[in-house]
Amino acid sequence: MAITAIRPETGLYRTFGRELGVGFAGGHGTATALGSILQDFGLPWWQTSQGVALTTATVGLVGGMFFGILLINRAMKRGETHYLGGKGELPRDMQLGYTKDIAKQKSLGRETMYSSSIETFTVHIGILFLASGLAYLLSRQMRVWIPDLFLPVWFYALLIMYVLNFFMLKLKLNWVIDTKVKSRITGALSDFAITAAMMTMPIKAISQFVVPIIIMCVIGFIVTYFFTFPLFKKAFKDSFAFERAIMSWGVNTGVMMTGMTLLRVCDPEYESPVISDFSMGFALMSIFSLVISPIDYSFLAKGSTAANFFWNIGVLVFYAAVAAIGYALLVRNRKKGGEPK
Repeated sequence: MAITAIRPETGLYRTFGRELGVGFAGGHGTATALGSILQDFGLPWWQTSQGVALTTATVGLVGGMFFGILLINRAMKRGETHYLGGKGELPRDMQLGYTKDIAKQKSLGRETMYSSSIETFTVHIGILFLASGLAYLLSRQMRVWIPDLFLPVWFYALLIMYVLNFFMLKLKLNWVIDTKVKSRITGALSDFAITAAMMTMPIKAISQFVVPIIIMCVIGFIVTYFFTFPLFKKAFKDSFAFERAIMSWGVNTGVMMTGMTLLRVCDPEYESPVISDFSMGFALMSIFSLVISPIDYSFLAKGSTAANFFWNIGVLVFYAAVAAIGYALLVRNRKKGGEPK
């Protein structure tokens, strides 16, 4: 995006560059969603952008795991890991993506309904589809009420799900939903969406951007590394610095599962506080995103490349300020002797 902003004659479409963050930190699901968002905004290059995002997601997922293992092995040799004694490597089952041992195969979830009346999957899918349908209706109506407001459908779906969740808790109907069943359904739907997106990738159009994509991904890995490992080493010192860094590396180059998988190599039993701390930080980021996203999508829909670039610089400065405040609080806590060892 910086290149496009400074040198418009490069021939790149004005939103080129967003695919890196979407693909690296969001994975294939978010990459697929980017195409839908751009299509909602009526941007003609939405399919190309979706293909580029899927490409960066694939590069990030594979590269993040590959380099992550190399970084773990290096950290092990330097004595920077807390639990790793032998050579860092992924469990065989994770490498294969399945297990033949029935005892190790996990349950899909809890049956909240009797199948004689209605299937549990039917209830879960019905609630998800209800929220999705209402989101589409609300999105169309909002464009009538506020034509200059540019928000993707998924944003409305998120708000509607918050409302549904609120009422279900108030009515004490939370027993109806099982988190594992919901995750399996959304995972399956994501798999279909990702497959459809990859099958319709405009290979010819993407091939025109091979060099920019390579440059973008290389820069992405380098920047992610220097914004992760050196900073975490300084900020957390003896408080599982490497484990925190490798978790963040995995999430920011692939998906949450990538980070958890790499963490499991270093911390097989998840004994460290990394996941719980990361979850709290992720929740805070989600709150910020609810405020930032509407503005972000407005720039995406109609802002120039330069406007998008400088807006993202502003967002970076904001998050850097949040990180600086967090670090200051961490240092103060450390001086008081309150940091966990």
